Amino acid sequence: MFEDSASAASSIALQIGGQLFGAVFLAGLVVAQFASGLAAQASASRLLYAMGRDSVLPKAVFGRLSAKYHTP
Repeated sequence: MFEDSASAASSIALQIGGQLFGAVFLAGLVVAQFASGLAAQASASRLLYAMGRDSVLPKAVFGRLSAKYHTP
């Protein structure tokens, strides 16, 4: 049915709405991937901070907050 199963969603978007809808779909996909990566990075820093605060990791490195931004 589709040439490449990894890009089936893009092919369906092109069939439904043409080039314009395909471009909007691709832009939405890029924004969603960026937001997902940003959330993963933020949660990783919070996890490392919590582990440093609880002395699982070295407290001097991972258990401190930024003086300027008050973030890990």
